[in-house]
Amino acid sequence: MTGHKLQRAAQLRAGRGRLFLGIIVLLAIALALSGSWAMAEGPARRRPSVALLSGPQVSLDPSTLRLTAGSTQSVQVVISDVVNLYGFQLHINFDPAVIQINALTPGTFLSPDIVLPTFDNINGYIDVGISQKSPSVERSGSGVLLFIDLQAIASGDAEFEFESVLLASADGISLGGSVAQPDIIVLQDTATPTATPMVSPTATATPSPTPGTSPTPTATIDPSATPYFYLEPATLNLAVGQTGSMQIRTSYVQELAGVGVRMRWDPTKVQVVDALPGEPGVQVAPGDLFSGHPVVQPANGNTVDNGLGDLSYALLYMGDPPGPTGQWTVAAISFTAQMTGSTLVEFYGPDTLMTDAGGVSMPIGWINGQVIVGGAAQPTATPTQTPTQTPIPTVPAPTATPTAVLLCSDRIQNGSFEQLSGGEAPPWVKQAGTTYEPDILPHTGSKAAYLGGYDGAQDGIYQTVTIPADAVNATLRYWWYLFTVEPTHPHDYFYVEIYDTSGTLQEVLSTLNDGAVADQWQQATHNLMAYAGQTIRISFRIDNNESNRSSFYVDDISLEVCTIQEEPTETPGLCLPLIMDNFVK
Repeated sequence: MTGHKLQRAAQLRAGRGRLFLGIIVLLAIALALSGSWAMAEGPARRRPSVALLSGPQVSLDPSTLRLTAGSTQSVQVVISDVVNLYGFQLHINFDPAVIQINALTPGTFLSPDIVLPTFDNINGYIDVGISQKSPSVERSGSGVLLFIDLQAIASGDAEFEFESVLLASADGISLGGSVAQPDIIVLQDTATPTATPMVSPTATATPSPTPGTSPTPTATIDPSATPYFYLEPATLNLAVGQTGSMQIRTSYVQELAGVGVRMRWDPTKVQVVDALPGEPGVQVAPGDLFSGHPVVQPANGNTVDNGLGDLSYALLYMGDPPGPTGQWTVAAISFTAQMTGSTLVEFYGPDTLMTDAGGVSMPIGWINGQVIVGGAAQPTATPTQTPTQTPIPTVPAPTATPTAVLLCSDRIQNGSFEQLSGGEAPPWVKQAGTTYEPDILPHTGSKAAYLGGYDGAQDGIYQTVTIPADAVNATLRYWWYLFTVEPTHPHDYFYVEIYDTSGTLQEVLSTLNDGAVADQWQQATHNLMAYAGQTIRISFRIDNNESNRSSFYVDDISLEVCTIQEEPTETPGLCLPLIMDNFVK
């Protein structure tokens, strides 16, 4: 086991013991997933293994990846030849200095009736449990268990490997089987790593939470929905020196008896203001959760480390069972902006949970937040309100500084290719045999860019865009689709690239080949902040060999660019989406 994995395991054990003082964290997957799992390893650890046992096999598709730093890739955890599968649990390790995880999404093989997804981009692991429940039936055959969106950060071996996998039938019997270890290498460091991983734009697949103020459920609340933590506001805009507050909220929960929250952020961008200066350490203010009931706060259950950008908050309900039901504010965090830039405010999986009256953890999810820091604020008096009795602090914002507003817009024009002029889709410039096919295979609308489809194809499209120097976010998103008749791989290639206006290659954002996921639309995301202040060409092109043609379709291309303005003169355009790092059912 490598150093980062040993460190991650030690932190995991210490964090859980520190926060909950013996509360048992169970995987509530509605199955007793027991038994052994046989790892079928090849002659070298980093080479895909060959199944040595009969029965089901779990593997990654594609199993071999060669990425460039800054690129993103969607991969699938697939299962083959399984009989009577009802639920699974898997643990994956990876080197977080080489790759980061953007999102986890349940696959299509099982009905995701119970979903417990966690990933940690600090310590480098994925923990996922998915199970069906009645009336869903056992599944046999082959299919996709999990979709993983990952991003290459720096060159090196990603050390991406399955540490443990459990498969179970409806009666909890282990199904055995084997696993094929993948091989993921980042070949070159062509992009500057960011302090935090990019986020997947697929958050809209799950409805965003509607903040509420009443602890009483209304007609619009689904009591069966998986509960989750989120931040209100989801995005906090501050000027340097300015202070603002975010509340840790719960969605509608039933019979809640304990919470544990661990959060992390970039301490060079923001620092937490001590809400209770009379108490030792830096602390956050409690919310209305369990208000009026006896509670216990474990040791280190309300602490902040501004040097590491790390917060721990835990609270246990000690009243009569079963515990309150409703929608609550767990705590409130006041941030003071330190320098311009942005930082995620992330929930850290192993120490973020909810428990019932029996001390058993519930299936939950969470939605991360973000703080964006603009220019300097005018000097103001330090807020004098230090709440010690009121559950939620009210921190007055400086009045001498105009409110900073995040303005976002799409810099790509005609990104869905719906506006055609003859055979062109201006301002896109097409190369070789590219066409904009109507009604054949669009992702949305009626058209998509069609590259390839014949032997020796050298098709492509590009558009010239300018990213302003004061941008705080520049995110390229697009959907792609592969069809190929190649019997072996790789032979045909699809490139997403950045050129300057003279046509000189600046960066290869993504390289796909005919061995990539085929016959279904996939979305990719790239961070283009490295090109702030520049005019660039965003290019998509295909390179087919002389036989067994491949086709790549591209659709719904966007480049979301955000800037901070203090006195906006018009209504903001697109807003940054809620950041959903974990699947919430």
